[in-house]
Amino acid sequence: MSELERDIQRMTAVLLDGMRLVWFHPPNGAYLGGSNRARAGAQMKSQGLKAGVPDVVILTPAPTNGKPCFIELKTKTGRLSHDQLVWRDKLIELGYNWALCRHVDDVLSILDEWGFDVIPKKNPMLRPHPMQLTLT
Repeated sequence: MSELERDIQRMTAVLLDGMRLVWFHPPNGAYLGGSNRARAGAQMKSQGLKAGVPDVVILTPAPTNGKPCFIELKTKTGRLSHDQLVWRDKLIELGYNWALCRHVDDVLSILDEWGFDVIPKKNPMLRPHPMQLTLT
């Protein structure tokens, strides 16, 4: 995961937490480092880690269809891997909500499309903090 992808992930995390959705980011091995990376990766795989799982899993049912939502985060030029394409196709086949987002604005748009309250007037958690409004 690139630094830019991590930034998109962090902004998405703040957004989803602010909306008080039940969600998580599955560990995908991208954070493994050091000399034990291969061993740690093999251990995680033996415990059920799956390649290509979307970056964001939202368990709060989408208001439009009552199903969980899955979001893959990529940079402008990022491409889906083969494993990510397989997951996308399977999740859509099962009737789940799946989206590719390249910016936090894309996340806002898809959440709105799925029926979540993302407009600040509707969701006070998305309004700027009063201190942010007074800074010049």
